[in-house]
Amino acid sequence: MVTNAQTALDMLRERKEYGNQFDLVISNVAMPKPNMDGFKLLELIGLEMDLPVISKALAQTHFPHFYA
Repeated sequence: MVTNAQTALDMLRERKEYGNQFDLVISNVAMPKPNMDGFKLLELIGLEMDLPVISKALAQTHFPHFYA
């Protein structure tokens, strides 16, 4: 498990490079964004990797413009 999008992308790229790619990514779109948010992570996964992604958002009480 990782806590930010950049670390997740780095891990996914590394595993792909060594032929040990994950089968599925489960991600929250509302991630801390020092470099990127969860939406950008989803975009890059789609462009660089052939991986299914399950994406979720925080509940409305925590992030008003997203709905779980």
